[in-house]
Amino acid sequence: MNKVPRFDIVLFGASGYTGRYILEELLTTRESSQTIAVAGRSASRLKQQLLNHTDSLTRLIKTY
Repeated sequence: MNKVPRFDIVLFGASGYTGRYILEELLTTRESSQTIAVAGRSASRLKQQLLNHTDSLTRLIKTY
């Protein structure tokens, strides 16, 4: 049986206008032990959002 990944915070709409600002805030204020998952309608825009914040990311977040 496959194990379902667990995250502390899941941000839906991360590729949108408001999601961009929420993602930035999460990356700067979260505790280092918290895991974040992001989801959006556009995979390419979502990947670009993550690339814009590579300096804030402490580990690679998988996309599903």
